[in-house]
Amino acid sequence: MRHATLLLIAALIAVACKEPVQSEKFIRSDDAERGVYIFDVELADSTSTYDFVLYTRLDGEPEALADAGYLPLFITWSSPSGLEATEKVVLPLTDGRKEHYSRQIITPYRTGFTPFETGKWQIRILPGADMGCVTGLGLRYTRKHGTR
Repeated sequence: MRHATLLLIAALIAVACKEPVQSEKFIRSDDAERGVYIFDVELADSTSTYDFVLYTRLDGEPEALADAGYLPLFITWSSPSGLEATEKVVLPLTDGRKEHYSRQIITPYRTGFTPFETGKWQIRILPGADMGCVTGLGLRYTRKHGTR
């Protein structure tokens, strides 16, 4: 009985120490570094794919939020070895509702991304316009086990 208990505890510890399947971070606008939102992401498994989601929270008058339109984002990926790539992405800020003073917008960004290098990547996001109603940006990523 004692060996079975020790084996069960060891199995639970092994499962608890695995890399998280999902991680996210929200950076308030006031905390962005000179207007740049910086996210460090650990992509440790090159046999898995990763899905990325961008989200933001909007606060303001309902009419202003309904007419907010789009927020252009310049997104730079830096690999662990220092290679960089930049792209422009447009984040929709409206969902047509006019009755709310605050809401969260969630948009799929990248699905099925397979890192060509494992390790700590950095994603830097620079908004291309000043949107006073945006309170910050968030990035959520999910690892899909062995789907490559």
